[in-house]
Amino acid sequence: MVALPISGIDVTLRRPAGEEDVLLCEALRRDMRLTVALLSRLAEGSELRCDALPIGDVEFLLLELRRLMFGDMIRSDTTCPGAECGAKVDVEFRISDYVAHHIPGSSPDIQPSGEEGWMSLRGAPVTFRVPVAADQIAVSGRSDAKETMIARCVRPTEIPARLLGRVSRALQRVAPSLADLVQGVCPECGAGIDVYFDPQGFTLAELRQEALFIYDEIHLLASHYRWSESEILALPRARRVRYAELIREGGH
Repeated sequence: MVALPISGIDVTLRRPAGEEDVLLCEALRRDMRLTVALLSRLAEGSELRCDALPIGDVEFLLLELRRLMFGDMIRSDTTCPGAECGAKVDVEFRISDYVAHHIPGSSPDIQPSGEEGWMSLRGAPVTFRVPVAADQIAVSGRSDAKETMIARCVRPTEIPARLLGRVSRALQRVAPSLADLVQGVCPECGAGIDVYFDPQGFTLAELRQEALFIYDEIHLLASHYRWSESEILALPRARRVRYAELIREGGH
């Protein structure tokens, strides 16, 4: 069980089974809609609605699922941006350290608004709320995504840029996104390196890569054991994979 850092909701996660693997493989896009559909199957908590969670909590849950599946360490690589270097650079960090670096705090610019879920900007006639997954889904693919998100989460919509900046900074303090830069140094030339880390894109890509074998495994187990597709999809992934391995090894 984990406590979500922004909403404080206690959530229990389970590993994906066959139905979730098919969902990952057949989704047209690896976006917030897929994330909500996946986590709605895998996450359990009192009155939990994944589409109503702050975006930072959704990203946190994805990273917890990634840690459950593949461990705490994330490893990737990039290319040094130095004009005369271009060396391949390994990037690695622990999810636990990364999350600890993005713990929500408080903001002196926020005061209660009197309306549940909404906050007021201190000293200004502006109220706002934390963007949630449903907001991200609603603005996805729109050319005016930023303006639409503001219209959904800020009142009034038309406010001076300086006030909108204060709202943005306050939200980043109390409900930080986990999509951020990871900084490092090139071991070859010493140049500074900034790598953008997107928890949603990274985790969904890893999960989908693991899920791609689902069709071969269904075919193999159905042919060998005469199990139905629904029976195979209901198996925990680790058990399904092991049965397939035994068949390939010539076991019975």
